[in-house]
Parts: sequence; C-alpha cells; structure tokens
Amino acid sequence: MFGCSGADGSRGDEGVSGEQGATGEQGATGEQGATGEQGASGQSCWDLNENGAKDLEAEDTNQDGVVNVLDCVVGASTPTSAPREHFGSYAVGSPQYLEVYSYATGTIDPLQDGCDLWAWRLESNGDYSLVAKNAYVIGTQKFPKIFTDTQNTTIYGFDLCTAACSANAECVGTYYSYVNDAQGQSTAITCEYLGYFPAEAEASFQYAPVRVKAGARDSQMEAFLGGRLDQGFASVCP
Repeated sequence: MFGCSGADGSRGDEGVSGEQGATGEQGATGEQGATGEQGASGQSCWDLNENGAKDLEAEDTNQDGVVNVLDCVVGASTPTSAPREHFGSYAVGSPQYLEVYSYATGTIDPLQDGCDLWAWRLESNGDYSLVAKNAYVIGTQKFPKIFTDTQNTTIYGFDLCTAACSANAECVGTYYSYVNDAQGQSTAITCEYLGYFPAEAEASFQYAPVRVKAGARDSQMEAFLGGRLDQGFASVCP
C-alpha cells in the first residue's frame, strides 16, 4: 500500500509488505479408485485367422495333426507333404531316438541313427569327435528351454528346434546347447541347423560339436540322454 502525501504535496514512501505465511500441511491421500476391467486375452501365435479356434487344415503348419505352439516357428519354410522322420538324443522312450552301443564291447558304430548323419571320428591323438557327416551350420535360432503355453501344455525347446529343422527342406540335423541369462540361469537353448555340403569336402570341415577321450564315449552319450533339456542333437532324414 502507499503512504499519505506530505504537506508540500510530495508523495510518501511505500509501506513494507508483510512476510508470506508458512505452507500448510499436505492433505491426506484420497481413496484408490476401482480396478478397471480386465483386457481381452492376447492372440495365440498359431491363430492365423484370429478366430480363436484351432483350424487344423489352415493352422497346422508343421502338419503333425495338432495345432499348438509348434506351429508358431518363425521363419520356417513350408513343410513337405509328409513329416520327415527324425532321430534325437532327447527322445527317450519313443520309437525314434539316438542311443549308444556299449563302447566296452568294442562295437564299431556306437550310434543308432536311421538318417545316417552322426558318427564318431577317430582323431590322430586317440580322441573321438562326434561329427555330422558332410554337414555344416546353415543357421541358428534361440528357443526357451521349457515353458507352458496358453493351453497349459508344456513345451520343450528341443522339440521346437527339431520341428523347425523338419520344416526346412535344407536342414538335415540339429545340435542345441544351453544359454545362460544375466543371472547365470540356463533358460534358453541355441539351436544350430545343419545342411549338407559336397561329399568330397575335406573331413576337417565336418561339423563336430563334441570331442571326448576314447573311453568316455558311453558316458558322453549318457550325459546327452540324461541332460536333454540343456544339450543334445538330432538328425532329420531327407
């Protein structure tokens, strides 16, 4: 506010403003609002026409007679008219599997492999390498090691790996091994897809994922069969 005028008509000095009052306390938090409605369920990856139904003729992309997450393999080529036969180190208890004959008995060929892809190669120092004959890596892909889909079905990464190979006409086999996450847990596998190279190529170029001492071939195969979630291999017949 302004002061009064002096006797000579001059204007007085301005008055001093008062100090600002203290800030009041914050009010109490209001009650939480009601929970909103749940959103709609996401679309299943196999549901190509997005109708929520499993349409066998249109959505069984790997042609195994069922529609499930195995039909969700990204980047797989169109499957052949009939599923290709395969053998895997993980397929314990099924008709198609890779198994070791006892090395102790002196059996020459330690693998039962109907696709004739895998074999033991004797190295110059007496070790043995498990090799994919006349094959090399044509691609890689990662899969969860194990998970449950929206239908509460347990899915294994090695099945996805083999399904992807079976759907690719150039793939003749796979080798998969575990991958650790940032916390050191093995939650995924890396799947390597193998294709044939010319038979006249040098043996040193054969894909060889495993090398063991001569007397350890049986135990190595037992490890594959026992730890099939983390590591294993398969062959897929042309």
